[in-house]
Amino acid sequence: MFSPEFIEANPQEVADIGLAAHGLSVVELRRKSVGSKWEYVRGGARNRRITGMTEFTVDGPAAGHELLKTAEDPTGTKVLGTLGNCAGGFTPWGTVLSGEENFDGYFNGPVTNNEAQERIGYADEPTARGWEKFHPRFDLRNEGYVNEGNRFGWIVEIDPEDPTSTPVKHTMLGLSLIHI
Repeated sequence: MFSPEFIEANPQEVADIGLAAHGLSVVELRRKSVGSKWEYVRGGARNRRITGMTEFTVDGPAAGHELLKTAEDPTGTKVLGTLGNCAGGFTPWGTVLSGEENFDGYFNGPVTNNEAQERIGYADEPTARGWEKFHPRFDLRNEGYVNEGNRFGWIVEIDPEDPTSTPVKHTMLGLSLIHI
């Protein structure tokens, strides 16, 4: 996406753009008739980005658990962003689900005295993205951020029809390896 020269000269801008580029998009489409070509609706009321900085509500049995609390969220009920989105689909009630995967590569570690995070295997070296240089939550060794990695690896739910709705991370449907 960027030349090596741009990356070297603008590391924080590259990190911030990377966070904005991760996530999901809701895109409004239309077509004139069945079988005709779909067209993107510029300025559509539903169009929006769900990024690595979008606030999510945590629900399910892990919401508020000690292993989800961080310096930025002492309640353990709100998470910034979604990372590593993969398979998903529509629910019968019209929302969209997406699974977060491969989230370990976004965080610098390691974490000690945390069996679940040791199993995940956070590397004790800078990440390829370098977000931890500018956003302390991506370095699990920083005071108050040891649990940040636990906040990813879940099923996320987006309401594509309501651009004002807050996305949700479902801890009852999650993929995360933490033991609660």
